[in-house]
Amino acid sequence: MNSSLNGTELTISLSGRIDSSNAAEKEREMLEAIASAPECSVIFDAEDLEYISSAGLRFVLKIKKEKNDVRIINVSRDVYDIFEMTGFTEVMDIEKALRQFSVEGLEKVGQGGTAAVYRLDDDKMIKVFKPVYPIDTIKNEKKMAQKLFFAGIPTAVPYDVVKCGESIGVIYEMLNSSSLQDLIVKEPENEEKYVYMMADLLQKTSKIRVEGLKDGVERLLRACAVLPRYGIATEEEKAKYDAILKNIPKSEDFTHGDFHPGNIMMSDGELMLIDLSSAAYGHIIIELSGVCTYFAAMSNILKPEYYMGFSGGIAPDRAKRLWNVFKDHFFAGKSGDFIAKAEVQIMAVSYLRLLAGAAFVPDLITPDCVGMMKDYLDKNYDVAVSKIEF
Repeated sequence: MNSSLNGTELTISLSGRIDSSNAAEKEREMLEAIASAPECSVIFDAEDLEYISSAGLRFVLKIKKEKNDVRIINVSRDVYDIFEMTGFTEVMDIEKALRQFSVEGLEKVGQGGTAAVYRLDDDKMIKVFKPVYPIDTIKNEKKMAQKLFFAGIPTAVPYDVVKCGESIGVIYEMLNSSSLQDLIVKEPENEEKYVYMMADLLQKTSKIRVEGLKDGVERLLRACAVLPRYGIATEEEKAKYDAILKNIPKSEDFTHGDFHPGNIMMSDGELMLIDLSSAAYGHIIIELSGVCTYFAAMSNILKPEYYMGFSGGIAPDRAKRLWNVFKDHFFAGKSGDFIAKAEVQIMAVSYLRLLAGAAFVPDLITPDCVGMMKDYLDKNYDVAVSKIEF
C-alpha cells in the first residue's frame, strides 16, 4: 500500500483484492499512514482496486467515522457496484473512475483556446481540454453547466467527465450546430443578423440570476494581481487598474465571463452558450468586455495574421466594424455621448483582461501590445473611473 501527502490531503492507494485474508493487515497500514498526518483529510485512490469484501468495507467505515473527511476516487464500475449496493455511496463521497475515450478518427467540430470538440455520434459530442487543465477545473465546468441549464441559461446538457489519453474531456449532448464565429466567417451576407442575435442573447442572459456563482469583478482583480510580478505593470499602475475594476457597479446578474462568437453555438435556429468555466455574477460591463475583447481590443493590438488565426478568419477591419454593429444595436436608443463613454469603460476592462493574459502568452501579446494598451488606459483613465450608468 502506498500513500502520499499533498498539502492537507493524504492519498492512500488501494490495490488488488481486500478481503478477510488481508483486511487486518491493510487496516493496520492505513491507520499508520493516517496517524502520520492526523490533521489531513483522507483520499482513498481505488484505481487498482479489483474487489473489496465486507471485511474491507468495515475498516473503511471505521476510518470514515473517525476522520469524517474521507472520500474514495477512481473506483471501477464493478467495485462501485459493491459500494452502491451496500449503501456506502449514500454516506460518503465515492467517485467512479473516468471512462477512457479515443478521439482518433472522430470529426472535429470546433477548436478553441482551451479545448477541441469532436462529434461522438448523432446525439453526443466530446469536449477535450488541453492537458494543462486540471481535472477539478473541468469537473467544475460540468457542474456549472448543469446548474446553469436548470437556471434557464441556454446551454448544452453535460453527461459525463472522461479521459482521453493524457487529457480530460466532457461529454455533452450534440447540438447539431455551428459556432457563431464559423457562421460569421462563412456567411458574410448574414454577419449583421448574427451579431444582432448575439446582442439580443446577451440582453436576455444578463437578466438571469443564478445562485452559487463567484464574483466576476473579484475574478478580474485576481487575474490582474500578477501584473507587477511579471513586470507588466508597476504597483502604482496596478493600483490604478484595480480602481477601474472596482468602479464596476455591483450586480448579481449572470455573466458568462468569456462572451464571444466562438463560445456561442447556433443549434436549430437557437443560440446556445458553451465553455461556462468562467461563469460568475456581475455587471453587464463584464460581458460587454468579452465581446469587445474579441472584436475590437484584440484586433487593435495583434498583428493581422495573428488575429485572423484567433478569430477563424475574420479580418481585423471587419472585426472592428462588427463591434460597432454590435455596440449600436445593444445600446439602441442611447445618446452618442453615452455610447462613447460606455465604449471607453468597456475597452478599459477589455485591455485589463488582455494585460492579465500577457503574462502567459508573451509571444502573442508582445511588449509593443502591452505598451499600446497601457497608453490607452493612461490617456482614458478619468473616463474609465467615472460613474458607470448602464
